[in-house]
Amino acid sequence: MRDWLVTKRVGVLNDLLMKQTGLYRPATVVTRDGLAMDMREAMGLARTERRVTYVVERLLAAAYRDLPVEVGRLRSLLRPNDAGKLFGGLFGRQQTSAARAAVRNYGAGLGLVHPDRPTGFRPTACRAFDLIRTMLDEYQAQRRELPA
Repeated sequence: MRDWLVTKRVGVLNDLLMKQTGLYRPATVVTRDGLAMDMREAMGLARTERRVTYVVERLLAAAYRDLPVEVGRLRSLLRPNDAGKLFGGLFGRQQTSAARAAVRNYGAGLGLVHPDRPTGFRPTACRAFDLIRTMLDEYQAQRRELPA
């Protein structure tokens, strides 16, 4: 019996996924700004990861129209592990090849290095710093302490 169940598992999971996909296909996405999103197109994609990416990319692009990064200069997706390597590449005493690669891959897009010489911390037009400066100024103007 157990062996038979193992053989049926994949088929049952695929059937379940198809039923759920069918439920979401005619759905309407409702956002504050009236974002138009074709769920038929999203649910017609081959894999769950692609479906989620389709929806999430559009939602984030609509929510954050003016990102404080230059996405076109990022060579790949910045992951949490890469952020640590980037920090090490910019400020670490012993730079590994992975840290140097992280600086090349992400530094210019984040505005932390000069695009022509992405070897050390040289912020140029770093919009994230501008946002932080504005937040600090607002806290100071309101005589509030920074959150811990």
